[in-house]
Amino acid sequence: MLVKQGVWHETSAGIYYTHNETVVFYDDWDHWHNGFCRLLEIHETTARTVIESCVDAHGEKFNTLNTSDKINLIKEAFRLKYPTEYNKTPNFSVSGMAFDGTMADTLYAESISGNESYNIVGNAELQFAWLIDASTQKQVLADSVEYDKLYFQDPPESHLGMRNYVADQEWRLEKARRQLRIVLTKSNLKPPVKTALDVGSAVGYFRKALDESEIEHYGLEQSTDAVEICAEKFGFSSLLGEIEDLPAMAPELLGKIELITLWDVIEHLDDGLLTLNILKQFLTANGVIAIRTPNLVSLEYEILGDYYYSFKLDHIKYYSPRSLDELAQLCGLKRVYLETTSHIFKGLLGVDCMHQCTLNNTGADIIAIYSR
Repeated sequence: MLVKQGVWHETSAGIYYTHNETVVFYDDWDHWHNGFCRLLEIHETTARTVIESCVDAHGEKFNTLNTSDKINLIKEAFRLKYPTEYNKTPNFSVSGMAFDGTMADTLYAESISGNESYNIVGNAELQFAWLIDASTQKQVLADSVEYDKLYFQDPPESHLGMRNYVADQEWRLEKARRQLRIVLTKSNLKPPVKTALDVGSAVGYFRKALDESEIEHYGLEQSTDAVEICAEKFGFSSLLGEIEDLPAMAPELLGKIELITLWDVIEHLDDGLLTLNILKQFLTANGVIAIRTPNLVSLEYEILGDYYYSFKLDHIKYYSPRSLDELAQLCGLKRVYLETTSHIFKGLLGVDCMHQCTLNNTGADIIAIYSR
């Protein structure tokens, strides 16, 4: 059967794909480059090919398909490029335990985007998973990752680190401002918020947003290189060390912090239980801890499988809304707010599907806020 190809269009506002003058895909330039292509780690040419594979067989009728059929087409398109079949059964008895003591019983990924040196296993009921070394079947630990300048600029491997993190200042600052607005709006903190601690503060983007809002801020960061870049970029000094070191490093802050943030941090840590139990000591009576982390039970994972862009060599733990709530509860914390959001496939699936992901807690990113 002859499949008719559509036409790509580029404007100052964005990029879109048409069949018979009907738009079947649209994205703005910022999301196309910094969302779709960057997160999937694919060249723009490959990205266009994937979209054509989804759409061309149906042409303008693609828009009339139901969401389930569109999702299946996207799955098929990515399987053409990313074939994946599970051929192994991990030795769950040696793969470690979840934070609540439950054992692994599920293989979530047989590789990290085709790198079969690693698997991801976890507990299906808890909806929590962790990275293991495929050869030993043991958990990968946090100290296996080096957070140096290359990590934040040009990581030596794919699916590791924060490529161009330092260079992408403009949009990362805007993202930090959005995150701060969400937290201040949803946290029930009484304005004005006076003190904040950003854990894993990296080069200081979120601290800059705090500074702009005239909130006294502290940053804890384990990377010497990131601390130096933060000082050069923004003039902020940071606490250099691990979370376990914090009570001894800054005893004067115990019970004094209204807002503690862990933005894309908890997935890098060996022990989330220990982390939250330490950090809650620094909260004021009405203070909150805000966490952002990838969602294990997301639509994106359903579509991409092993090639889910949040499956990375430096992400050693994977949470869901269920497991994050359970972790917080074990630490004596109460949920104030939780949302999941998706965006990467909005150009194909539409904003209604993204909204449904939010309603179902199957968005790719979790933001959760907890109080004492």
